[in-house]
Amino acid sequence: MGRGRRIQQSKEAISINCRFRSTGAKCPECRKASRRLHRRYERRLADLLWQGRTVMIILNIRRLRCSNKKCRRRIFAKRG
Repeated sequence: MGRGRRIQQSKEAISINCRFRSTGAKCPECRKASRRLHRRYERRLADLLWQGRTVMIILNIRRLRCSNKKCRRRIFAKRG
């Protein structure tokens, strides 16, 4: 799973920036391991208020290319 990399706080909000520990993952279709990066993007999740402040969880998601040329799924996202 992921881990918190950076926590920022202000009077109005708390933001937690997370990423996955491993750089690779198994393709959900063929189960072959891959570390070939396709692209990265951020997913922002707003949570309930905590101590009167907005909580935002920012996930850094890696999209990977399947390394199996016969696999139907070419690109997939790392899952927990």
